[in-house]
Amino acid sequence: MAFAYSWIWWGILFVVAPKGFEAGRAEMGALALYGLFGATGSTVASIVTTRIVDGRDGLRLLFSRLVKWRIDFVWYGAALFITPLLLTTILSTLSFVVSPVFLPAMITSRGIATLVGFGIIVGLVAGFFEELGWTGFAIPKLQTHYSALATGLIVGVVWGIWHFLPDFWGRVGSYGAFYIPNYVIFVIGVIAYRILIVWVYNNSKGSLLLAVLMHASFSGSQAIFIPPLSVAEWVLVQAVFAAVLWLVVAVVVATTGKRLVWEPSRKTRDSDKVCGGPGGTRNNLAPIDGSKIAGGLNLEAFEGTRCGILSYSLLELSSEFPVAWTGCTGLPCPHILWRASRKTRGG
Repeated sequence: MAFAYSWIWWGILFVVAPKGFEAGRAEMGALALYGLFGATGSTVASIVTTRIVDGRDGLRLLFSRLVKWRIDFVWYGAALFITPLLLTTILSTLSFVVSPVFLPAMITSRGIATLVGFGIIVGLVAGFFEELGWTGFAIPKLQTHYSALATGLIVGVVWGIWHFLPDFWGRVGSYGAFYIPNYVIFVIGVIAYRILIVWVYNNSKGSLLLAVLMHASFSGSQAIFIPPLSVAEWVLVQAVFAAVLWLVVAVVVATTGKRLVWEPSRKTRDSDKVCGGPGGTRNNLAPIDGSKIAGGLNLEAFEGTRCGILSYSLLELSSEFPVAWTGCTGLPCPHILWRASRKTRGG
């Protein structure tokens, strides 16, 4: 659905502004309008599909994660500063080793306020309209079947391919022989970044807000920090950026494993005896009474991973759904996965 909706709008760009990013001023208004409509594809798909699959309670839960802001500031730092720090380091290094033309635009630009403002707007628009779909719907659903790492890889590939049509429209005319290498490098880079978004998401109690901000940082920082470059120079920056992103992914996976979640502290591990982790028992959880669950939603318990794709604690889940449960009051339950699923008729 996301592809169909977005590509219909983006397909119009080939008619309205066939020259891509070289379009004249008269075409720019239509370009921005159709481009914006196309960017909402994943969000439209997420809202429609969530309403069909999970009903109104699913939509309420989806939007509640968008305002989940009480998160450890470490994860705000990761979401907001990974991209600008990497780009600043890469561009500064290239400016010293290769050419001064790579100096970050933040240093060379005479209109810093305009540059930053433009980057923030571009980033927030892209982050909001895309992450409501990719992180709001696709990532939680896939993590019921795949590891967090595999989920990041799958969504990253889809995310990269989804961008093909507008990317082809905007760049193929001016990039020439560099277009295919540039697009391949772009996809490789966004796959790595998607894994990092899943990492931050899983460690921030399922904060969709942080996913939006992290996407905004990715898109906006490139507009703010990367200076005007030739096509070959642009491809070089993107290639180095993609390589460094994968180095960061390698470090994250090495320290967290396929779940992309930091190992629980000793205090949390001790709580396994209450919460049903290794050495404990799942029977400490009271039986779930479907008749007491709002909106006809059942919560099913599964062993083998953290408490929820969204890293919810049982206390948070009890505030979302009136479920009868015992033990684990307010403590994360790191070895039980809770999934909200539609209650079947008569079930």
